[in-house]
Amino acid sequence: MNHQSQILSLRDAASLIDSGGDLSTVLRDLVLAACRHAGWTMGSIMSIDAPHGHAYVIVRHDPTLIQRSLPDRWELATSPSIVALQRNEAVYIRDARVSEEFPGYRMEAFERDYRSVLVMPMSCLDEAGRPMVLSVISREIMDVSADDLAFIGMIVHLGEIAVEKQHKLREEKRASERLQQALQAHTSLLQQALAESSMPSLAGKIAALVPNPVVVVDFTANLIVASRSPSEKHFDDAAWQLAASTSLHRQIMKVARSAVDQPHSEAHTFFLDDGMRRLRLTAKIEPLSVDAEAVGAMVIFTMQEPFSQLDLLLLDSAKFALSVQMMRSFIRFRFETRTLTELFMEVVEHRWHDPADVMQRAQRLGVGLA
Repeated sequence: MNHQSQILSLRDAASLIDSGGDLSTVLRDLVLAACRHAGWTMGSIMSIDAPHGHAYVIVRHDPTLIQRSLPDRWELATSPSIVALQRNEAVYIRDARVSEEFPGYRMEAFERDYRSVLVMPMSCLDEAGRPMVLSVISREIMDVSADDLAFIGMIVHLGEIAVEKQHKLREEKRASERLQQALQAHTSLLQQALAESSMPSLAGKIAALVPNPVVVVDFTANLIVASRSPSEKHFDDAAWQLAASTSLHRQIMKVARSAVDQPHSEAHTFFLDDGMRRLRLTAKIEPLSVDAEAVGAMVIFTMQEPFSQLDLLLLDSAKFALSVQMMRSFIRFRFETRTLTELFMEVVEHRWHDPADVMQRAQRLGVGLA
C-alpha cells in the first residue's frame, strides 16, 4: 500500500470532520478511503441491534455498476459483527467461501463474489444508542498485515470522532433550543402576569410548560388552582381540579401554609382525604413572596425524572410571574381592611357593585355566599 496516499486520505477525512460536514458523507468517505487505500473492494458501517438480533447498514461503498437491491439488514447469528463487539477486537475471515463459523457470509460470498472480510468494532453509538462496526470485503483473498490493521484502525478512530462530534453538536442544538423555549416561556408568563389576566389563566399556562403536576396556592385570595392530576389512579384531571378547590381545599392550604412558615429543603408530604379516597403525595413547595411576605405557594408534585437546569430556570420564571400576579391582590387586600361585618353590611344594604369582587372577598374571609 502507498503510505503517502493513506496519510493524505486520513488528512482529508480529518479536515472534513473538522469542518462539521454531514455525518453520512464523512462516514461514506471514510469507508471509501479504507477501500481505496487499503486494497479492499467494498465496505460499510453498520449499527448493531443486539436485543433484536440484527445489524443495520448506515453507509456503504459498492463500486459495482450493476444496479441491484442490497440487503440493509443482517441476522447477527450469521454475522461476525457481534463477535467483534463482544471481543472488542478485529475479526478477520481470510476466505468467507470456506468459513464454517459464519455460514451467512459464506453464502453471500458466492452471491456477491467476494473472499476476505475484515470487521472492526467502533467505540461509538448511533442515534438510537446502538454500537457500530466497520466492515470491508475483498474479491480476492487478502493477507492483512499489522500496517493494514493500523490504517483501518485509524479510519475507525476518525469515524468515532465524527460520530461523537455529531452527537455533541446535536445535543448543543437541543440545549440551545430548550434555552430559547425557556426564555420565550419567561417572557410569555411575565407578559400574561402584567396583562392582569386571572390567576387560573396564568396557572393554566404554567401547567402547560412545567412537566410536573402543579398546584398554585394564593393565601391572600384563599384560592387554589390545580392542573394535572398527580395520581391518575385516584383522580382524573377534572376530578382533581374540582377536589383541590373544594373537598381538599383546606388540607392543601394547611400543608402549603405550614411549608412556607417553616421552610426546609426536603420534599413535603400530603396526606389527603376527600371522604372517598385517601392518598399520599410527595411535593416540592416553593414560597411566593411580595415585600418579603409570603402571599402564596407553588406546589410541584414529584415525578420520577429529576429537574434539569432548564426546568429549574422555568420554575423560577413561573414563581416570578405568579408573584407579580399575586402582588396586585396583595396590595389591594392590604389596603382594603374591610372586616367581615363591613362585607355583610354591603351585601345587606346592596352597596356592592361588582359581584365577582364580593365573592372573592368572601372567599378570602372564609365565607361561602354561593
